Amino acid sequence: MTQKREPENVYIRRMMRIIGPWGGRIHVYDNRFRLADKMYSLGKVEYYTFSEHLGIRWDTKTVLLYKSFDNTRGAYDVAHEIAHLFATKDKPDVCDEHDFLYWELCLLRQVGLTFEGWRMCNPHWTVREHEGTFRPELTVIRATQVWDVRNPGGSKHIYRELLEDVVHKSYKRCKRAGIVQNGKPLSVWSEHEQRSSKQGHPGSRERMVRLHDV
Repeated sequence: MTQKREPENVYIRRMMRIIGPWGGRIHVYDNRFRLADKMYSLGKVEYYTFSEHLGIRWDTKTVLLYKSFDNTRGAYDVAHEIAHLFATKDKPDVCDEHDFLYWELCLLRQVGLTFEGWRMCNPHWTVREHEGTFRPELTVIRATQVWDVRNPGGSKHIYRELLEDVVHKSYKRCKRAGIVQNGKPLSVWSEHEQRSSKQGHPGSRERMVRLHDV
């Protein structure tokens, strides 16, 4: 009996088509315990978990998820795990996730998902003062904390300003690494794609995708 299957959600399937040529895979497990067994059976193989229901296998560039993530809400988390595999060569336990935020947002945009959806699905995501414009009163702010529609105005504006700053810094890192071209993510492991991205087309300029475009 097959323990794993391909995803059914349309957005995750689109992601699978993007990472397929890069050697990436996405496996869905219908039995939560099968996924847990998979984690333990890997032994010394490098495996990183977001939760007991979602994780990545580093050596095979594979995202593994329980069926409860095989939906539009879960697609945002899957995109983040894909970014761990293809937007940085640093392993999840040592990488800076803010470095590839722009890459992640471009991936979401390419498959038809939105920044608003990302914000709603990432209430744990934070901006710290040293990562954006310095604001002593905002040591750590969370997406849901400052985007509460019942409290419009200042805090919402400040969070967006900080987030724009983080995205801009990530954009510059991605552009320097050659892993985004024309608003589309490229694999950090593909030297040919990176060279093409860095060289660009004659007369073309890479335009940063703004949050309102995502």
